[in-house]
Amino acid sequence: MALPKVLSLIGMPGSGKSTIAGILTDRFDMPLIDVDTVIKQRHDDTPLGDILKQLGRETFLDAEADAVRSLRPTSAIIAPGGSVIYRADAMAHLTRLGPVVYLELSLDELTPRLGDLAARGVAGNEGGLPALYAERTPLYAKFATHTVSAAGTDPQATANAVVAAIADAVATG
Repeated sequence: MALPKVLSLIGMPGSGKSTIAGILTDRFDMPLIDVDTVIKQRHDDTPLGDILKQLGRETFLDAEADAVRSLRPTSAIIAPGGSVIYRADAMAHLTRLGPVVYLELSLDELTPRLGDLAARGVAGNEGGLPALYAERTPLYAKFATHTVSAAGTDPQATANAVVAAIADAVATG
């Protein structure tokens, strides 16, 4: 089974987007585009949390969307930041590039994976993780072309589930 030429992974911080993307890029010999890295490079390799503080939430989200809209890969696994879903135009661009897979994880499983949300550069964390989770999860579901549970599985199993979801979608047309 081959993956589509471009595949994006979305989900909450700590859901495994970068880890699963790395597994898939190795398995299918595809480049990885980590949108957080693109943003940091555009800001002299400043840590994401510092960029968020400097720009403020809305300008940061605009910068993230601009970074996503600038992508024109012919082959890649894209791992955008978890806040990409706040900009519909960025999500539309990812969808035009290829399937968008939501790595779904419950709040209970997510909580121990995360440290300081502000230090991670998480936009919209003022209400804490439960509020952020409640705000974002409907948006991930709205924009995803596929949803894969990352609950209770190791990264290899989650990567296999992503491949299976894409294969099922291709098989059912």
